[in-house]
Amino acid sequence: MNFITDVVSQSHVRLNNYWNNGFSINPAAVNDSYQNSITVATRKQWISFPGAPTDFYAAGTMYFEDYSMQLGAKVLTEIKGYTQSTEIQLAYAYALSLSEDLVLNMGIAGSYHNFAYDRSQITLASSEINSGIYENLLFKNSFDATLGFELAYNALKFGLSSANVFALFNKENNLNPNTNIAYLFYKQYSSNPVNFGVGLSGFTYAGISQLELNGTMFYRRDSESNELQIGLFYRTKFELGAIAGIDFGKLKVSYSFDYNLGQVLNQSYGTHEIMLTYNFKPSRVCKSCRWY
Repeated sequence: MNFITDVVSQSHVRLNNYWNNGFSINPAAVNDSYQNSITVATRKQWISFPGAPTDFYAAGTMYFEDYSMQLGAKVLTEIKGYTQSTEIQLAYAYALSLSEDLVLNMGIAGSYHNFAYDRSQITLASSEINSGIYENLLFKNSFDATLGFELAYNALKFGLSSANVFALFNKENNLNPNTNIAYLFYKQYSSNPVNFGVGLSGFTYAGISQLELNGTMFYRRDSESNELQIGLFYRTKFELGAIAGIDFGKLKVSYSFDYNLGQVLNQSYGTHEIMLTYNFKPSRVCKSCRWY
């Protein structure tokens, strides 16, 4: 008899480069620097580890500066072992100017979730097939919502996001449990060639909690040159990583590598992630230009 067991590979599906793409974790992350933005990314976790997750991400936002609102959409697919989960999200955000330097962004998103098994990779005994076990391996669909807000004041950003809020009222929802994210970012902005940024993030997911500390240096030889980004992060309890990026103006390329020092240490060559972001149609007036 073949047994099927579950292995928890990560606490929450997310990208390392959410510093450069806050919309990936919060529907209230408004990009008011550009009217339109498109992002694609892929993440291969724990290279050489059998069944480790592979993620594919695509998102787009449109900011209507005359109405101080943003519409967004994203698709996130994760293939993990013989399972595949997909989330399709549509989001709305409104940017409320509290003062010349202080903006409160409020966002809401509706999500469609699909969870499916690749049954071609599962071998069952004839008795198990006859018992109807395949009926439990059909795809599952569900709908949910995400709420968030973000407060931007000069060099600071503070945000909160709660995903899958319907799960708070459905204790049997094991596939998409409620996930809460809080973050505080600081990004220096000056005429100096080198600037720095720091970030602190906290995540809670199905009883699991994580903290992440991020430090980044930004280098630009002059106002006309491309900006280079180099950063390090630590994620509790056993994850270390590095982030690098280059800004070609409208196009930004980001890469990250992280290494798990826990139980998969001897079975993996680390995790790789690459993200491409294209921003176009700059806004006439923006209050968060340093972030995009």
